[in-house]
Amino acid sequence: MKYFKLAQKTLWQKTVNKELYLLLDYDGTLTPIAPRPEKALLQPRIRTLLKKMASHPRCLLAIVSGRSLADLKKMVKIKNIIYAGNHGLEIEYHGIQVRLFKDPCFQDLLEKLQVELRERMKGLNGVLLEDKKLALAVHYRQVAKKRIPEVKAIVSDLVHAYSVRRQIAVTSGKMVLELRPPLAWGKGDFITWLLRDILKDKKDKAVYYFGDDRTDEDAFKALKGQGFTIVVGKKKRSAAEYYLRNPREVKEVLEQIAQDLGVK
Repeated sequence: MKYFKLAQKTLWQKTVNKELYLLLDYDGTLTPIAPRPEKALLQPRIRTLLKKMASHPRCLLAIVSGRSLADLKKMVKIKNIIYAGNHGLEIEYHGIQVRLFKDPCFQDLLEKLQVELRERMKGLNGVLLEDKKLALAVHYRQVAKKRIPEVKAIVSDLVHAYSVRRQIAVTSGKMVLELRPPLAWGKGDFITWLLRDILKDKKDKAVYYFGDDRTDEDAFKALKGQGFTIVVGKKKRSAAEYYLRNPREVKEVLEQIAQDLGVK
């Protein structure tokens, strides 16, 4: 992988007259990973930059996250951008909200599993269950390292029968397991759908996608040959073409993009 900050000027010169599609993950990309989801607050300076870029006639901004749509909007607080929550299962665009999965039986199952998980994990300090409406996240970042296998075993044992019957899917991210709808749908599928069906694959565009987690790898793969993909953090392997070291460097890149757009 190449270091994005060294290539940024050259890339911009190649795309300076094109429409800019700026697609960003939230946790670990726009903000550092926090011990609890509600602690990952967006810096005012970054929010101001994003607001100004979103208002530029040549710039389209989308935040693509594993968070629920409602939670993502509460954290970002910017109007007139595209929000994609739950890895693209919940979308808001031009004030219209779309939920790509509706199944009351699945919601009932999630509620049942949440009750059972709380009961089984009573003795495990540090476990955080996050109800994302369309998914249930089991965070174990604050669990003692020696007890993390126990957390994973409890989740695996509890959902095994439902997983075999394809009633639920379990995915993993940075120190989190997610119980999700049994759909072959991720951030890469959302990006493909967004570019092809919503934005109609305009030819004169430059697409940039920034992400840090395993769930962003789908998007990196989907954009191969179609955009510039940047993984945030130290990764030995990634489908991304470029890398940045941390969210601080993402902020610096955004500041440069804003400057190149003439946004102050």
